[in-house]
Amino acid sequence: MQNSFVVRLKSLMGLDFHILSTLVMRLWSVFAGGIMILGIPHWFTQAEQGYYFTFSSLIALQVFFELGFNYVVTQLVGHEMAYIKFGDQGGLEGDARHLDRLSSLIKLLVKWYRVIAVLFGICVGAAGYLFFYIKGLPDVTGWVFGWGFLTLFSSMNLFLSPFLAVIEGAGRVGQVARLRLIQSVFGYVPLWILLSCGGGLWAVPLISMASALITAYWIKSHGEFIFDLNARVILDECRVSWRKEIFPFQWRIALSWISGYFIFQLFNPIVFAYQGAVAAGKIGLAMAIFSTTLSVAMSWVTAKAPVFAGLIAQNEHQRARSLFWSLWLRSGGINLLGCVIILAIVFLLDLHDVKLVYRLPDLRVLFCIAVVTVVNHFIFSAATYMRSHKVEPLMLSSIAVGFLSLLVVYLGAQRSVLVTMVLYAGVVVFVALPWCLCVFLNFLKQKHY
Repeated sequence: MQNSFVVRLKSLMGLDFHILSTLVMRLWSVFAGGIMILGIPHWFTQAEQGYYFTFSSLIALQVFFELGFNYVVTQLVGHEMAYIKFGDQGGLEGDARHLDRLSSLIKLLVKWYRVIAVLFGICVGAAGYLFFYIKGLPDVTGWVFGWGFLTLFSSMNLFLSPFLAVIEGAGRVGQVARLRLIQSVFGYVPLWILLSCGGGLWAVPLISMASALITAYWIKSHGEFIFDLNARVILDECRVSWRKEIFPFQWRIALSWISGYFIFQLFNPIVFAYQGAVAAGKIGLAMAIFSTTLSVAMSWVTAKAPVFAGLIAQNEHQRARSLFWSLWLRSGGINLLGCVIILAIVFLLDLHDVKLVYRLPDLRVLFCIAVVTVVNHFIFSAATYMRSHKVEPLMLSSIAVGFLSLLVVYLGAQRSVLVTMVLYAGVVVFVALPWCLCVFLNFLKQKHY
């Protein structure tokens, strides 16, 4: 009876190994995020809280170096895997031409990411140091060590990231999700222990360190096919052309990704600069809470991105579309429910004057973030489906919304956090949503799709 119930529940929720693994990983993120939410008021001063979240925003500058390549890699591999499969020994088998193309892609990734990982570490490390040195507070200690090692291990993670993208594109989304779960556990647990012992900002690099070391070991142990592909001798006519095949898709994705930085990551540095470290810490904590909710809900859609790519490569567009709508409905319901629960909990805490709410912005700001989270779920889901066709129809929208977001955050931060979030929510609801909806509906009407 119990097994029958579990089977029916998995069928109702549309769960398989890959979605379930992704979901478990993101549910752990919710738990870990909850521990951080409860612990940050005790482990950090209000100023240190601002540093902590601003660290994350500056590390996200890696988008200017990676330029959307990882996403493009996942889609390219997904399309090639429609003609290749894993053999009994764990290696890839299938059409030699498609194996050669994957081999060519791996060789390109090794060269590309060696350079950008080093550039990222030097440029972002120096820029972050100057930012905190000029805008920071003299009584905050440990930030130099924390920032230096955070950029070092983040550079290592940037170099390793495309190989995880290859593995995900090959259909092993669940296995990569399980890896990320292990990384997170072995990063957060030591972080919590060290913070409890008064580690402060010195402890911040632990998560990136765990991620880099565990990823390197895991790829060596479970990514043998990547090393085989890198050593494969290929024919010149089978080489993947970055200029002809990757760049036309990548530059659009890159502009969208960069615009996304202006949309999602500039809050903390700008608020830090105009409203101070305390206000930046509050908005950073609130954004982290709702981002976690959205990340969990998106598990249903993102876990199936390689499946979308494979179906599209085989011209199974109707199956891909049906799968998308079923996943979007399930994940959308989870996202909306999560936002409502968060607002209800904060309202009750505020009603009973629990001190924890003093580390968050007021309920009006949280409501604006919740609205943005619900709207972004549709935008992110639609973007995932359309990009599985190796196109980026939301590039102009991303650029426009990114520019407007940068403008309103800059202007709003000079007045208050509430004004900033109201203006930003207006941009998302009245510009980003209708634009995405029009593009998506027009995309679906096209006969080819």
